[in-house]
Amino acid sequence: MPRQAAAVHLLAVWQPDGYPALGSFTAGPTPETDIKDHPATAPPVAASSRARPQQAALQSQPLLLGLLLVGLLYGVVRSAYPAGLARVLQVADLFGTSADSPDFLVRPAFTLLNLVLTLLFALSLSLLLTALHTDFSSLPLVNQLLKVPESATLSRVGLYAGLIVAFIVGKFLIVEGLSYIFDLRHLATIHYREFLRTTLLIGLLVPVVLLLLLSLNAYWPPIVKTANSFVLVLLTVTVLRVARTLHQRASLFNLHLFAYLCATEILPLAVLLKLIVFTYVG
Repeated sequence: MPRQAAAVHLLAVWQPDGYPALGSFTAGPTPETDIKDHPATAPPVAASSRARPQQAALQSQPLLLGLLLVGLLYGVVRSAYPAGLARVLQVADLFGTSADSPDFLVRPAFTLLNLVLTLLFALSLSLLLTALHTDFSSLPLVNQLLKVPESATLSRVGLYAGLIVAFIVGKFLIVEGLSYIFDLRHLATIHYREFLRTTLLIGLLVPVVLLLLLSLNAYWPPIVKTANSFVLVLLTVTVLRVARTLHQRASLFNLHLFAYLCATEILPLAVLLKLIVFTYVG
C-alpha cells in the first residue's frame, strides 16, 4: 500500500476583529516545499547580506573624500597664513596661569583666517558626527525640523556643517546680548574670543579622530564610543576654558557673573550634550 504524503492541518485560527472567514483559507506549500520548488528565491537573502557591507562602504566614501578635502584645506591655510595659524596653535596659553591677555584675545574675532578655520572646523566636525550618528533619527530636534534620509550622506554633512556655523555665529549674538543684560560688556569680547580660540584649537584634532574612526571601526568597535567621548570632551573643555579666562578677570564666586556663565555656557552645553552626544545609539 503506498505511503500517504504528510498533510498540513490548520489547528487554530484567531482574529481580534471578529469571526474569521474560514472559507477564505486555502492550503499553501510548506516552507520545505517552497524551497524545493523555487530554489532561485534563496540566493537573494545571501545577496542582501552581502549588500549591507557594500552599502556601508559606499556611504563611507564621501566621508573619506571629505576628510581628504579637510586635510588639503588645512595645508593650504598653513602655507598661506603661517603667522596667523601659529597664534591659534598656542597650546601653552590654554594651560597657562598668567592673567595677561594672550595675543589671540586682543585681535579681532572675525578675520578672514578665523572665518576659514571656522568653516573647516564645521566641515570636519560634521563629518565626524555623520560617521557617528548612522541613524539620523537619533537627533530628535533636527529630525522634527528637517527630514533627511540616512543614505544622503552629503546632505547630512551639509546640514551638520550649516548648524555648526550657525551655532558659532549665533554664540556671538548670545554673548553680546546677555553681557548687556547682565551689565558685563567689558567681558563680552574676551569671552567670545576665548570660546572661538579654544574651539578652533581643539577642532584641529577632529580630522585625526575621524581618520581613526574610519580606519578602526571594523576592527576595534570601541573606537566609536571613543570618538563620541571626544565630542563630549571638545564641548566640555571649551566651557571650562572660557570659565577659567573669565575667572581671571572677575571672580566666578560673584553670583552675578556665575549666572551669566550659566546662561551663556552651561545651558547651551547641556542642550548640545543632549542633542549630539547622549542621543547616540551604538
